[in-house]
Amino acid sequence: MKRKLLGRVSAVAMASAMMVSMFGMSVSAEEKPGVTTGDDIKSVIVNKTIETDGNTYAPNTTFSFNVDKGDAGEYDGNVVYEGVTDGLKGTEIKFSPSDDGMGTNGAITKEGALQVSVDKFETPGVYHYVVSEEVGTYEGIVYDNNSYDVYVYVYRDEDNNNKLYVGNVVSVNKTTKGKADLKFTNDYGKNSDTTHDITITKKIEGDMANMSETFEFQVSVNGGAGEQYKVVIKEHANSKATVEYLVSGDSAKPYEIGNDGSIQIFGLSANDKYTVVETAANTDGYTTTVSVNTKDDDGKTVSGKLTSDNTNITYTNTKNANTPTGIIMNIAPYIVLVAFAAVAALFFLRRRNNREF
Repeated sequence: MKRKLLGRVSAVAMASAMMVSMFGMSVSAEEKPGVTTGDDIKSVIVNKTIETDGNTYAPNTTFSFNVDKGDAGEYDGNVVYEGVTDGLKGTEIKFSPSDDGMGTNGAITKEGALQVSVDKFETPGVYHYVVSEEVGTYEGIVYDNNSYDVYVYVYRDEDNNNKLYVGNVVSVNKTTKGKADLKFTNDYGKNSDTTHDITITKKIEGDMANMSETFEFQVSVNGGAGEQYKVVIKEHANSKATVEYLVSGDSAKPYEIGNDGSIQIFGLSANDKYTVVETAANTDGYTTTVSVNTKDDDGKTVSGKLTSDNTNITYTNTKNANTPTGIIMNIAPYIVLVAFAAVAALFFLRRRNNREF
């Protein structure tokens, strides 16, 4: 009885080991970079990553991935045919400023899928395609110039009326020549100097200035359609920062800051125009000066475009007391009388001295 039980346990264990082994081999094949396997593959994943400086929102744009026919030849010991039309189709991946990438070192990743259409193939075989990213014109983005050779394995199912199916898709990076997943990465100001920031700072000076007072600034940015820009506001130097955003082309937004307070705007590319207006400049006894040369004649508006990071604009409001002019006028007659008396006394003393000699 014990021998039978032991035999059954051993048999189950061996069967389980074989199943685990087979399952493990299958998982390993599926997880191997650049290799997609299955009984009837319908799509192949494309990964798109945008890398920013961590303070720049994702661009408002769509990335396109092209599929072109590859040449006939040989790959991995197999005869390779030129890809057939629409056997493998391209895809698009949409990004928008609402995509959250700020918390992952500025990296924003999305997935798309190339569509596999087995009905476009007439015979089994290995078919060659080339996949690449279409180079767009969105300002500030450095597009990925990587491309991949993609091999679609079309099999004949002998047990199902010789029906064709796609059982493997292999992608090979053209640069490294190794199997690799379809991954494309765009630099949007992380390593390239394509997006910039600007800081507006308030200074209050003078013997009549109220150092706790705050002043309103109207700020706007006019750039690409749908773009958004991160804005960090600190009312004073040691105040807790608050984070908001500006939308390209929208009406100016008001922000209140006081002495050593600041408004910092991120993610402006070369043709994004910013405008800053201190609404109450040169009022209430203050004289307003701006530390840049692009201000308008009224001394309160600054506008321009950025070509580098860490641009600073400082608005200084100065308020000093004027010397009261009425005091001089009131005591002037007495000063004249005192001066006359002094001159008369000097004249009298000189005459007296001359007589004594």
